[in-house]
Amino acid sequence: MVEKLQKMKRLREDRNGFVGGWITGLIGVLIVILVGLALLGPIQDAIAGANVTGASLALLQIVPLLVIVAIVLLVVFWAIARYESV
Repeated sequence: MVEKLQKMKRLREDRNGFVGGWITGLIGVLIVILVGLALLGPIQDAIAGANVTGASLALLQIVPLLVIVAIVLLVVFWAIARYESV
Protein backbone atom coordinates (compact mmCIF):
# COMPACT_ATOMS: atom_id res chain seq x y z
CA MET A 1 0.00 0.00 0.00
CA VAL A 2 2.82 2.39 0.89
CA GLU A 3 4.60 1.60 -2.40
CA LYS A 4 1.45 2.36 -4.35
CA LEU A 5 1.07 5.73 -2.62
CA GLN A 6 4.73 6.57 -3.28
CA LYS A 7 4.31 5.67 -6.95
CA MET A 8 1.24 7.92 -7.21
CA LYS A 9 3.19 10.73 -5.53
CA ARG A 10 6.04 10.32 -8.06
CA LEU A 11 3.55 10.56 -10.94
CA ARG A 12 2.12 13.76 -9.50
CA GLU A 13 5.61 15.23 -9.15
CA ASP A 14 6.46 14.29 -12.75
CA ARG A 15 4.67 17.26 -14.28
CA ASN A 16 7.35 18.13 -16.86
CA GLY A 17 8.97 14.74 -17.18
CA PHE A 18 7.96 11.69 -19.16
CA VAL A 19 4.19 11.88 -18.69
CA GLY A 20 3.91 15.63 -19.22
CA GLY A 21 6.24 15.60 -22.21
CA TRP A 22 4.42 12.69 -23.82
CA ILE A 23 1.01 14.32 -23.47
CA THR A 24 2.27 17.73 -24.61
CA GLY A 25 3.91 16.20 -27.67
CA LEU A 26 0.84 14.16 -28.52
CA ILE A 27 -1.41 17.20 -28.30
CA GLY A 28 1.03 19.15 -30.49
CA VAL A 29 1.05 16.41 -33.13
CA LEU A 30 -2.74 16.22 -33.10
CA ILE A 31 -2.99 19.98 -33.59
CA VAL A 32 -0.57 19.85 -36.53
CA ILE A 33 -2.57 16.99 -38.09
CA LEU A 34 -5.85 18.88 -37.69
CA VAL A 35 -4.43 22.11 -39.11
CA GLY A 36 -2.82 20.25 -42.02
CA LEU A 37 -6.03 18.43 -42.86
CA ALA A 38 -8.06 21.64 -42.54
CA LEU A 39 -5.74 23.35 -45.03
CA LEU A 40 -5.87 20.43 -47.45
CA GLY A 41 -9.33 21.39 -48.79
CA PRO A 42 -8.46 25.02 -49.59
CA ILE A 43 -5.20 23.89 -51.20
CA GLN A 44 -7.08 21.50 -53.45
CA ASP A 45 -9.64 24.20 -54.31
CA ALA A 46 -6.87 26.64 -55.23
CA ILE A 47 -5.23 24.02 -57.44
CA ALA A 48 -8.55 23.21 -59.14
CA GLY A 49 -9.15 26.93 -59.77
CA ALA A 50 -5.66 27.53 -61.13
CA ASN A 51 -5.58 28.23 -64.82
CA VAL A 52 -2.49 26.15 -65.72
CA THR A 53 -1.81 23.23 -67.98
CA GLY A 54 0.95 20.78 -68.73
CA ALA A 55 3.86 20.31 -66.38
CA SER A 56 2.74 23.10 -64.05
CA LEU A 57 -0.60 21.37 -63.50
CA ALA A 58 1.14 18.04 -62.86
CA LEU A 59 3.41 19.63 -60.24
CA LEU A 60 0.51 21.46 -58.59
CA GLN A 61 -1.47 18.25 -58.30
CA ILE A 62 1.38 16.73 -56.26
CA VAL A 63 1.15 19.44 -53.54
CA PRO A 64 -1.67 17.77 -51.50
CA LEU A 65 0.28 14.52 -51.51
CA LEU A 66 3.37 16.35 -50.25
CA VAL A 67 1.34 17.93 -47.43
CA ILE A 68 0.10 14.50 -46.35
CA VAL A 69 3.61 13.01 -46.56
CA ALA A 70 4.97 15.89 -44.44
CA ILE A 71 2.32 15.26 -41.76
CA VAL A 72 3.06 11.51 -41.72
CA LEU A 73 6.82 12.15 -41.46
CA LEU A 74 6.22 14.57 -38.61
CA VAL A 75 4.32 11.92 -36.67
CA VAL A 76 6.94 9.24 -37.40
CA PHE A 77 9.89 11.44 -36.37
CA TRP A 78 8.08 12.56 -33.24
CA ALA A 79 7.46 8.93 -32.28
CA ILE A 80 11.10 8.01 -32.94
CA ALA A 81 12.32 10.94 -30.84
CA ARG A 82 9.98 9.95 -28.00
CA TYR A 83 11.11 6.31 -28.18
CA GLU A 84 14.80 7.23 -28.08
CA SER A 85 14.37 9.60 -25.13
CA VAL A 86 12.83 6.89 -22.94
